[in-house]
Amino acid sequence: MRILLVNPPVPQINSIRDHHKAENEMELNKREELGPPLALNDIAGALRSEDVRIVDQKFENDEDPNYDLEQSIYKEVRSFEPDIVGTTCLTAAVNSAKKIFKVVKDYNPKILTVAGGIHTSLNPHDFCMPDVDLVVVGLGKRTMREIVDEVKSNPSDPDFSKIPGLAMRVNDTLKFTRPLTELSRKELRDEHYFYYDRKGYFPDRELTDRYNYIIESKNLRVHYMNTSLGCTDKCSFCGLWIFACGYYITREIPTLLEDIATMDKYPVIRLVDSHTFGDVNHSRKFFETLIEKNIRHNYIVDVRTDTVAR
Repeated sequence: MRILLVNPPVPQINSIRDHHKAENEMELNKREELGPPLALNDIAGALRSEDVRIVDQKFENDEDPNYDLEQSIYKEVRSFEPDIVGTTCLTAAVNSAKKIFKVVKDYNPKILTVAGGIHTSLNPHDFCMPDVDLVVVGLGKRTMREIVDEVKSNPSDPDFSKIPGLAMRVNDTLKFTRPLTELSRKELRDEHYFYYDRKGYFPDRELTDRYNYIIESKNLRVHYMNTSLGCTDKCSFCGLWIFACGYYITREIPTLLEDIATMDKYPVIRLVDSHTFGDVNHSRKFFETLIEKNIRHNYIVDVRTDTVAR
């Protein structure tokens, strides 16, 4: 089965410029956060038995001020002829994602379209539209795997109602399957986080190797990984803890070492956790193990300031 996964572009517009003096203007299009769409690499890792292609339109758009997202996705769909097209989606990319789905459905209404990501998990109704068949609410790896398996088993009449973490458009409204928020911490960790006793489910990073993700200040290639899911806190300005159903779950250190062992080509590894030091003892053991085994990379982490202070 052919599956096209798309990272939608973020418009090259940023109102921060309006509040910066010309001599202090930052380079905002090529943000330091420029890097791979790990969510799509992650999903591709769970779909290794399929023919998967990842298109990072955000990267392409950041590189080309004249980028045409609709023309680009049309060419991609026409050349690949996917059975399923899925996107991840930040809030800043919602309108871009909607344009992608319209192009896909205009080209071939039979293509199954799936919207996912942090924004769909927090605001699924934004994708209650004819061009979107399924909306993923929460972690998407197992959900996407089950969507694909259902289509393969019943190509003419797939039944997605038994797959947790989905929303489907019915009579111009969304009908939800069992929400992942009903799962226990153990169920979410074992059955949806996919890093426990599941070798081979690491992100498929090779699918984005054609994009030159670098830390420009050092001219070093970078890729992402996570060591945990969720956060220790529930800040009102952040939705990541909701995405993780309010849990904070660390990965077992052996799975981290196995994952990093596949990343020799990336001198810089950014740990894209909400809070890498959420469990200080776990993080200390992880980095001590890297030192003991002489696993050398440059590491970038996100951490709460109060943890640093303590």
